[in-house]
Amino acid sequence: MQRWSLVLLCWAQLAQAQPPTCPGFPDTSGHSLLARLRALPPVGIDEERDSCPPATVTSLVHGAGDLCLFNGEVLAAMAAVTALASDATVVEYNYLLPYAPAAHARLLAILDKKYARLPVQQAPAHLRAPVRGQETTAFFDGGAWLVALGKPTQGDPAGWYSNIIFESRAHPALGLRKRCQP
Repeated sequence: MQRWSLVLLCWAQLAQAQPPTCPGFPDTSGHSLLARLRALPPVGIDEERDSCPPATVTSLVHGAGDLCLFNGEVLAAMAAVTALASDATVVEYNYLLPYAPAAHARLLAILDKKYARLPVQQAPAHLRAPVRGQETTAFFDGGAWLVALGKPTQGDPAGWYSNIIFESRAHPALGLRKRCQP
């Protein structure tokens, strides 16, 4: 009987364990964001350098399953942070979250509560442009950041995630560009 009690106790503790809250929201300052993401257990990081002026480094952060909870509520699978190579100023960061209609609606409600929604016409053209497999649900004014919420287009077989992009207004479009050709 004691063995079953121990098994049930361990199972209950595992069931209650939750990923930590995602850094960078609601505090969108960007300072030490990558360090806070690296501190999430366990985390792997892939980096890609872009030599287009100004040079950037994009770090794709992923966990062994679930990375963190956005606003302490919605599970995020991955995060990406793009920073200037010269001084590590964060110019864009985003979260990829497994798509489900209810979870996406919750993300929209979270962002609506925190930020003022922007009309689509006020969003920069590079964020309004169609992206294969993704559509933007809403844009928000995050002060120094422009915030965009996206989801997979209907019928896209590879569409598994919602995304939340925080783009620096001081350094627009640096997280979305293609690598320079040699």
